[in-house]
Amino acid sequence: MSVSRLFGVLLLASTSVASAQPQPAWTPISAQAQRLANAIDSDRAPSGDVYVIQFDHTASFRATVGRWNGTTWTQLPIVLPRFTSRITVTDTEDAIYVVSPSMQEAENGDGTVVQINGVGRYDIAAQTWDNLNGGLNESVIDLDVDPAGNLIIVGEFVNAADGTPLNHVARWNHGAGQWEALGGGLSDRAIGVALNDTGTQVVVSGAFESAFDAAGGPGKAAAHIAVYDY
Repeated sequence: MSVSRLFGVLLLASTSVASAQPQPAWTPISAQAQRLANAIDSDRAPSGDVYVIQFDHTASFRATVGRWNGTTWTQLPIVLPRFTSRITVTDTEDAIYVVSPSMQEAENGDGTVVQINGVGRYDIAAQTWDNLNGGLNESVIDLDVDPAGNLIIVGEFVNAADGTPLNHVARWNHGAGQWEALGGGLSDRAIGVALNDTGTQVVVSGAFESAFDAAGGPGKAAAHIAVYDY
């Protein structure tokens, strides 16, 4: 084989390999989504399903929740206040948690109404809401969920509705059905939260200057960002 012909074969082979590699690109998710005025927030389950809070002008200016499984959209039978701001889904996709400063009640699948104070848990199969012991005394700003389905939240709040002191960061223990403090909390509001894959570390950010290992204990200097280890 001549050198020129060998070079041509190698060039063709390298071009074929290169063309087979996936190229970075945007992919629109279904034309059905184009009727929505806004997609406010979203979360992706380990299965790959994407859950989206959608502001829909056709639903009396309310928010709804849709699920994209990679092929089609499914509308969950949920109607939320217009200013619903955050959503997260459990790893097993049995429930979603939503945050809405203006959320005062939610309707179960059987038509009964549950009083909700800014944050709630929706059981997807049972189509029922849990008001998480009445919620918090002030607003929730951000949320995440651990592999066991427990909710971690941050925000303006300092207490749970039942009086449990929390100080701007808290864990909803789903199995025990109660709010739990992360140490003694933070000195001021937190606005962002993220967990590691195992749920054993919580990273928070916000306006706080100190973090506390125990309620009433000495604070540790934490200039607007800190990690809590379980």
